Amino acid sequence: MAIAAANMLLSLAALAAEEIPVHRIEVAHSLVRLGDLMETSSLPQPMRDRAARIEIVRVHAASLIVTRSFLLQRIRSQAPQLAEWSENHVRRSFAVSYRPLAPRAHVTCLRALNDVEEGDVLRSEDFALSDCEKVPQERFFRYRPAERAVRSRRPILAGTILPRFAGYGVVHAYAGDRMTLIASVGHVRIERQAHALQSARQDERIFVRTDDGDVLSVPYAGAAQ
Repeated sequence: MAIAAANMLLSLAALAAEEIPVHRIEVAHSLVRLGDLMETSSLPQPMRDRAARIEIVRVHAASLIVTRSFLLQRIRSQAPQLAEWSENHVRRSFAVSYRPLAPRAHVTCLRALNDVEEGDVLRSEDFALSDCEKVPQERFFRYRPAERAVRSRRPILAGTILPRFAGYGVVHAYAGDRMTLIASVGHVRIERQAHALQSARQDERIFVRTDDGDVLSVPYAGAAQ
């Protein structure tokens, strides 16, 4: 905005000498519009909303003075049809204070999709990412290195917000999980049912015991789609 600063940044003392009422206002955004300074409800729609969106000034300092004359000039330049209205309704100048809101840190937590019993292994599919204002401080789980698994310390109800746990989002198999072993030779496909004897992540090898008693080491390809 190529506007002379002298037209706008008058001192409060100068305004007082001219007997111009000054209204103090605080904004949290740098672009000040007419709707931030005064009501436009006396105008008919849709002119009311258009008037409220008229750009008055962009604040680059902690405070500034928007004089009545400057305000009238900005209104006339962007909406000439409001010249008469503005002369009758803009009766003061404004002392504008700029107080930007502090940016809120983005925090991601988890939301339980299903109930989890105390001592259960936490599985990624039972949780979904969820924004939260702060990470809950409660101790919801404990990590078992020997099992390579995270277990709940207490019952967790569906809808509970909790911190992300180690391994969330990683495909796991856990000891006791039922699995289907698949082997293909040419056009022949062989399937055997088994259960995991240990925990493993996708693409790691895992020991399993088949339903007929064989113990095998096989690559874990992840959950069936």
